[in-house]
Amino acid sequence: MFKLRDVCIFIAGAAFFHMVSHILLPFYVELPYQFGCINLTNSLNNVVIVISAIVTAGLLWVSTKLKR
Repeated sequence: MFKLRDVCIFIAGAAFFHMVSHILLPFYVELPYQFGCINLTNSLNNVVIVISAIVTAGLLWVSTKLKR
C-alpha cells in the first residue's frame, strides 16, 4: 500500500514543519519559555532547529536512494 520512500518523504515534511515552527517561535513567544520541566532557551531552540534540519535532510537523502 505505502512504500517506504513515501513514508520517508512524509516524515521529512513533518520534520521540516517542526523546524519552521521553531524558527518562528521566538517571534511569537518570549524566550526563555518554561513548560513543565523543560526550559526552552534561545540556545536550546537553535539546537532543535539544527537537529530538525539534519533529520529532514537525512530522510530526504534516504528517500532518494529507495526505489520508486
